Amino acid sequence: AGAPMTLRLDRHNDYEQFVDGAQLTDTLTDLSADLPQGDLLLPHEALDAFPGAEDDLRQGRWSPATAALIRELTALARQWLTRPAMTQGMHPGAATVLDTAACLMRAQLDAVDAAGPTLLKRAPRPSLVARTRILAPARLRSGLAWSLTPMTVPGPRRPAVTTRDPSPAAA
Repeated sequence: AGAPMTLRLDRHNDYEQFVDGAQLTDTLTDLSADLPQGDLLLPHEALDAFPGAEDDLRQGRWSPATAALIRELTALARQWLTRPAMTQGMHPGAATVLDTAACLMRAQLDAVDAAGPTLLKRAPRPSLVARTRILAPARLRSGLAWSLTPMTVPGPRRPAVTTRDPSPAAA
């Protein structure tokens, strides 16, 4: 059983950027866990654009350069996650799932921005209110979309039929 899910080849760049935005969101969220292990997984180009930020992050220090870097990267991740063309022509239920995922990740980025220096101490999370504001209407939209979609269920499978290979030894 299932509903058709169209992934259009002409939207390939949108899909890739969406995934890049999701990965950057995850990387920013996980800074507090990655830095003590010596992992700084932020893009080198971004680190180079903010002199001193890399050293500050590796030392666990919050600085103006670090704050500017985080603001820049959260803005970039938001841009990559906002891909309205990605869901055009897609089943409304599937489109709602992707749109909701993007909204949740943008709320996560808001939490990253709001965390300030505590970003280096613990992973930020969107508030329950923020998550509810996103998930409650999405659940209604998704339920409506899927309820209006006729689902085709394949019939039962016939048992496999085995045929014997006539061989000279069997005769």
